Parts: sequence; structure tokens; C-alpha cells
Amino acid sequence: MQAAVDQDDVKWYNTHYGKLCKSKYLSSWHLACVLHLKKILTSESRLLEVACGQSPVLQHLVGEESFSSEKICGLDQSDAAVSYLRTRIPDADLSTGDAYHLPYDDEAFDVVVLLEAIEHFRFPGVALGEISRVLKPGGHFLISFPNYSHLPWLIVRILAEKWKRPSWINLQPVDHIFFYSTIRSLLGSHSFEFVDDLGSVFFPPVLYKLESGWMTRLLNVLGLARFSFHPVLLFEKFEQKPAP
Repeated sequence: MQAAVDQDDVKWYNTHYGKLCKSKYLSSWHLACVLHLKKILTSESRLLEVACGQSPVLQHLVGEESFSSEKICGLDQSDAAVSYLRTRIPDADLSTGDAYHLPYDDEAFDVVVLLEAIEHFRFPGVALGEISRVLKPGGHFLISFPNYSHLPWLIVRILAEKWKRPSWINLQPVDHIFFYSTIRSLLGSHSFEFVDDLGSVFFPPVLYKLESGWMTRLLNVLGLARFSFHPVLLFEKFEQKPAP
């Protein structure tokens, strides 16, 4: 069966983004992503965000880091999300589409970002294959996801589904459970080599709001990113080896 977006999912996300507060607020995983990007982006880099939504990260890069919006592409299945983002960064190349058929040439980008989205794909492997296709060899891929290696959050997730309380953990039409090790393994099977990680949201449900910036930084220095609920992982695409 060919991978395709479910139109009921599209309707759900259009409604979701239509109600969502229009904000440039950066969550902790957005901030971690920006820290990674500041290390790897150059003035010549071409950047793509897949499943960009309203993209606080792209807005921040253009507004606060002076990254050229003409070097930015973004794609999302929601017309509502893309329409809003066009009002914030009108010179960027923003499109409505799906991650299973990216409308870009092979090896077109230096950096690709996928934040809090892989768990919502019906066909995550197909999406990763497309991301690998459009990323240059040696290019960088940044991904974040809910990491259910964090046991207290896993318990909340299970209870939210069992008791039909989606607002407890923002359940969406498709919501796979992934673990840190699962993502590392999945990316390795799609020609990506792990480079680095930064954790965010180390504290458990309810108490996570008490987690301050210095606490997050300390836990990252101690190498505990794999135990955070929203880690941001940096990968590099394998350089193609010459044929023997």
C-alpha cells in the first residue's frame, strides 16, 4: 500500500491549528533545537522543516538570529498552519503537503528539522526515507519526540488513552509510542549517524513546570539527555561511499 496522508487527520490538524494560540513562544525542545542549529547553520545553508506547523523555531531564526528566510523551506499538511506561518515569514518557501512525498529535489538541503512529529506519522519509515533523500550527504538532521523511556510520562500516556483524557498529554489522531533507543535504531537504518543530543523536560508530570534552565543544563552536562521526555537528537547523513 502506498503511503498517503489520511484526510481525516488533515481535518483534525486544520481545526487544531485554527484554535491554537498564535504565538512565537519557544518550548524547551524548541530552544534545544535552536542551540543545535546555531552550531551547524552557515549563511549558505538551506534549511527544511518537515511538519513545521506554526514553527516557532523558523520564526525565531529569522526574527532573532537573522537567518535569511530565503534559505528556509517548510512543509505541513495543515493549510491553517502554513497560512499563519506565511504571515510571519513571508519570504520563506512554505508549502502544504505531506512527508511521504516531499516536493524537493534529491540532496537539496544542508539541514532538515522534524520536531514532535514522527510519532504522529502513520508511516514514519517512509517519511525518514524521504528526509534522507532530500538531505545532502554529510548534512544534518534534527529530530525531537516524546521519549517514553521516561517512565512517569509513559504512565500518564497509558492512563490518558485508557481513560480517554487526550488533553492530559495532547493525544492526536496518530500517536505512536517511541523510546530513545527506538529512534536511534530507526535513524541508523535510514543512513543517519548519531552526533549529539540535548534533553528537555527531565522532571515528571506536574513537577516539570518547576524545572529551571540551570537544572536542564546541568542534567545535559551529566549526559542524561536520553532520560528526558523531549530530547532533541542531532544526526548526520552518511557520506556515500564510492563503489568498489
